[in-house]
Amino acid sequence: MPTPDAMLAALIRLEHLRHPLTRRADLPAVLQQVAEEVLPLAGAASVRIALCAAAFTPPFVLAIAVGDAMVDTSEPLLLQWGGITLAEVRVAPPCQADSHTMLLLRVATESLAEVWASERMVAEVETVTRARIAFDLHDAGKQVLPAIRLFAERAERDVTRNPAAAAEMLRAIREIAQQGLDDMTFWLGDLHGHQAVVDFSQMLARLLDQTSRAAPHLTLDRQIAVPTLPWQIAACLLGMLRGALANVVLHAKARTVQVSIQPTAGGVLAYVCDDGMGIDVQAAIAAPGIGLESMLERARALGGWTSIGSGPVGGTCLEIWLPLPDEEAACG
Repeated sequence: MPTPDAMLAALIRLEHLRHPLTRRADLPAVLQQVAEEVLPLAGAASVRIALCAAAFTPPFVLAIAVGDAMVDTSEPLLLQWGGITLAEVRVAPPCQADSHTMLLLRVATESLAEVWASERMVAEVETVTRARIAFDLHDAGKQVLPAIRLFAERAERDVTRNPAAAAEMLRAIREIAQQGLDDMTFWLGDLHGHQAVVDFSQMLARLLDQTSRAAPHLTLDRQIAVPTLPWQIAACLLGMLRGALANVVLHAKARTVQVSIQPTAGGVLAYVCDDGMGIDVQAAIAAPGIGLESMLERARALGGWTSIGSGPVGGTCLEIWLPLPDEEAACG
């Protein structure tokens, strides 16, 4: 029977190895130490700890053995966490594991669980990030690439018979390409975890100018009081405004649209209001081509909210509120 001091020393040795413990590469040393501590406590000739490879994603094959190379055919001790078996322990010759042995095996279980949970968390974050970037690529690509093609076709048609119109189309192509570069900046920042503050007013001005050219009949009133924003908020807000304005141009049959962006306590408030034919909100959310559901998801993902309803002069009004981690940065 080990003394309390011996058990304490064993636990301290293990704790020194365990922290921090988030990578697979850290596990072999910990499990090796556990097996070496269990060996004399259990009075065993050999101790073998084998991971259940399929419990990990991707599968993790690892087996640690100390002592004589004895094969034990008895039932293994299962190291489980949350109902999932992470590893099996075999002690030879078979013996009744006492509380001290079980305490050390509990340390092994917790170590395995920490790595298992860390890997699952990383995988979930990667899945969410990939889905968000895929969504942004799809959302922006549907607008940027067709617009470039359309203006290029017009420029090609007018290059000889109407050079001034062709030059205007080429300027539009240049600005739309810049919009695509802005989006790429957001995506790369997302991938690399950048927390930069970007010139939101310049990006928004390009979007509003493009909207005016695409719908010259539409009077666009702008009230913008947020010159800079953290890149993640800027990317979300710019994408939502782009979608909202595209809906106005394509579906609203409006004569005027007002775009307002103002700082508020703890966040930024934006709205897009038109005087068009209005909207059936539930039908629009369900419709695959309008993208209102994607707007709602964008805001919710950042802890914000949206509201869609009738505007002060009829038509449709979309309100968006997003939280700001640094209000001073947003106010410039």
